Amino acid sequence: MLKIMFITATLCVAPLDRGARAEDPKEGAPSKKVTFKAPKEWEALGPDKTGIVTARFQTGEAASAVTVTLVELAGEGGGLGANVNRWRTQVGLESLAEKEVLKAPDPIKVDGATAHRLDVTGPAVGDKPAPRIIAVVVKSGDATWFIKMNGSAGAVDKQKAAFDEFVKSIRFEK
Repeated sequence: MLKIMFITATLCVAPLDRGARAEDPKEGAPSKKVTFKAPKEWEALGPDKTGIVTARFQTGEAASAVTVTLVELAGEGGGLGANVNRWRTQVGLESLAEKEVLKAPDPIKVDGATAHRLDVTGPAVGDKPAPRIIAVVVKSGDATWFIKMNGSAGAVDKQKAAFDEFVKSIRFEK
């Protein structure tokens, strides 16, 4: 299994009309600011203890719980191929060969920038429902942003339209 080391910064998020803006870079926040508008039904959980998650949201409970994260990493953030295979293994799928891994994501636009979107569903195991991850990777300046939604396949499906609107709302300071 690939181990990826990340260079991280302390990230802070302040509410802005159900959206958020990373604070001033002088205070240890990311070098690029980001704004977004989260759906009303998503509960804002704030940054995590690792300091790499800019924003976290959750909606639903138990089997219907869905988590959404927004992460900024320096440079390539471990590379698209490594992340695609990591997300595939997280849902119980096998890694793809190097030639195939970069064909897996679909191209999309985020704030006018070319981005990559991966939607993977793994198998149900025992009593647990099939897991699903939808992830978007976009480069902005000298950083790579990862927008990821995960949960059971059915719960993710119910939040897919809200996730798409969230991704469309993301703006990077230029």
